[in-house]
Amino acid sequence: DVYKRQINAEYGAELLNQVRQCRAMKANFKFYNLCGRVYGGGPVLFTPDGNSLLTAVGNRVCVFDLQKNVSRTLDFQHRSNISDMALSPDGNLLVVSGDNLLTFVSMLKGVVISAFSPFGRVFTVKFSPDGAYICLSMRNALDILKTPPLKRQYRPVSVRTRINRYADVTPSVDWSLDSQYVLYGGREGVCYISSAHDLDQQDIAMFSGGSSVIMCTFVNKDQTVYILDEDCVLTIYDRSEEGTWEFRNKFRSEHSAHALVAKYHHRSNLLLMVHRDGVFSLYEMPDFRLIQQLKVTNSRVQGIGLSPSGDWLAFGSISGQLLVWEWQSERYILKQQGHITIRSLSYSPEGLYIATGGSDGKIKLWNSRSGFCFVTFDDHEGAVTGIEYSSKGQVIVSSSLDGTVRAFDVLRYKNFRVLTSPTLTQFSCVAIDPSGEVVCAGTQDDFTIIAWSLQTGAVLDVLAGHEGPVTCLAFSPTLPVLATGSWDRSVRLWNIYEGSKMHRELLMHDSEVLSLAFRSDGKEICSSDLSGKLYFWTTFDAALVGTIEGKSDLTVASTKFDSVGK
Repeated sequence: DVYKRQINAEYGAELLNQVRQCRAMKANFKFYNLCGRVYGGGPVLFTPDGNSLLTAVGNRVCVFDLQKNVSRTLDFQHRSNISDMALSPDGNLLVVSGDNLLTFVSMLKGVVISAFSPFGRVFTVKFSPDGAYICLSMRNALDILKTPPLKRQYRPVSVRTRINRYADVTPSVDWSLDSQYVLYGGREGVCYISSAHDLDQQDIAMFSGGSSVIMCTFVNKDQTVYILDEDCVLTIYDRSEEGTWEFRNKFRSEHSAHALVAKYHHRSNLLLMVHRDGVFSLYEMPDFRLIQQLKVTNSRVQGIGLSPSGDWLAFGSISGQLLVWEWQSERYILKQQGHITIRSLSYSPEGLYIATGGSDGKIKLWNSRSGFCFVTFDDHEGAVTGIEYSSKGQVIVSSSLDGTVRAFDVLRYKNFRVLTSPTLTQFSCVAIDPSGEVVCAGTQDDFTIIAWSLQTGAVLDVLAGHEGPVTCLAFSPTLPVLATGSWDRSVRLWNIYEGSKMHRELLMHDSEVLSLAFRSDGKEICSSDLSGKLYFWTTFDAALVGTIEGKSDLTVASTKFDSVGK
């Protein structure tokens, strides 16, 4: 008891000093950027100057500066994943939709101005050319909203006009140049022209077609209408002197695959069409002359965009790939792809780079300042479960479910060592010692820890003792100690440099251990378990210093029946 009181008095005073130092510091942390995913669905938008590109990633919006090659993420968060968004003609107001909610964001300050709840799910958001109105496309109706001002006020958003149309979803909407009329089409293959402000003029014109409409637009100063369906058939109508609309011509793409999305560029008279097989076709209008056709991705394209000058084409696919293609010089301006799911990550010693491992078996290196991925390793054949930088930052080691541990040279960008187990097993975590000579990995099949020499690739030792899958392990930065955590609710301390296969200390927990870390001086270990609790242990005598109940601070508390993740 006297010894425990001495321990509590010593470490209690140290913890009190740390708390006082934290209070004196300016710990005003601020969200900075997203790394690991560059596109999450929905449209891709160019800013009016054409220098930046906006994409939706979950419930956030990322901005990619194509001139400076940096990215940033806006501070606001939408209530759910963003399904569609639109940027005002002057580039000052951004509208995002998702989960029956519209959020209006000032691009000048990056703050939310107001929110609005429409009466149904919104499929398309479209600003009028003068920026005074916003058209919302829903299942059976179109709502015309007056654009709110760039300052907060009471109830700034209201429905000006509602156009009821008992039809299917209308994903394609376009405005006339004078912002008085809207052209819209849906899955039933019919397009309509209606007045945006006069309810008595809802059926000005109707164009019946074949398959589902994916694009309809006004051209030639509102005297011509282009309608494109998913069968790649483009129909052109002209307005006569009497005010009626007459059929002029019909074109069909020679590419056999159906069209997914399309966009028309008014300034350069270009029509961009993307097919289901990842091939895009660029046509010059009104002759429908094919300029360029190229396969840009193997996955389905969801969002496309054209820069204001018409020189750059942007593509976003469901695999998380984001591309900006300059079609005249035939080169990529931007080529980024994130992970489907990130399972592990590690900072470089200087904090400039981040290494991530995903369930897709790829390892990516990111610049933490620019937010861009600059190299990808695809040597693993299974999900990457662990990754760690060496102390000098020149080597990355990774573990995978494919049964290998690989070492990568980040200066030459190559895999120079493949470490395997004497028996076939799957690895769940990896660590490298401070000297960079010993690599250890934990298994989830036979519950052992295997140690290798990084220089020779030979197996140095196999540590047994855990009774469950090994979930985490770490080397002490100052002491010859290896700490391992497992689903058997224990953390074990090993001295692998002495050649002994027996663990030195056993630290028991209330639930399955998920992760652990050493303090920078190596004197303490912090571990977490599935119950949401943090444990603090001394390294020398394995004494429990204290615990933190984190379950009440979690947004969704985990139970033993929930899915487990680090």
